[in-house]
Order: sequence, then C-alpha cells, then structure tokens
Amino acid sequence: MKDPNDNKTQDWLEVTMPLEVAQAALAAMNKVFLDWDVLNDETPKFLKHMQDLAHYVEQAEGGAA
Repeated sequence: MKDPNDNKTQDWLEVTMPLEVAQAALAAMNKVFLDWDVLNDETPKFLKHMQDLAHYVEQAEGGAA
C-alpha cells in the first residue's frame, strides 16, 4: 500500500495487525490448508493470503530478533 503522505511503500499488515495475531492466524490457516489439501484437488482461494501472511510473519520475526 502506498502511503499518500511520503511516497514510501508500507505493508498494510504491518500497520494493522500485531505479530501475535498474525502468528495465530497463520497457524489456523495452516491447519485449514492441511485439511483442505487432503479433501480437495484444487488449490484453495485463500492460499495467496496465507503466503502473504507467512511472508509478513517471517519479516516481523526477523526484524524483532
């Protein structure tokens, strides 16, 4: 997301979601994905969101260390 005030790119999740919430959401999405993968042949529609969330969590954990 572009911040209109300073022309810097900002990650929307970074602005709106605490790391603990993102980690809990990712854990839940991973469980749903594993169940989905067993029961369905097609890729779930939420996979892109799960990948984006995983990327955010990895960045946030790396920055906190």
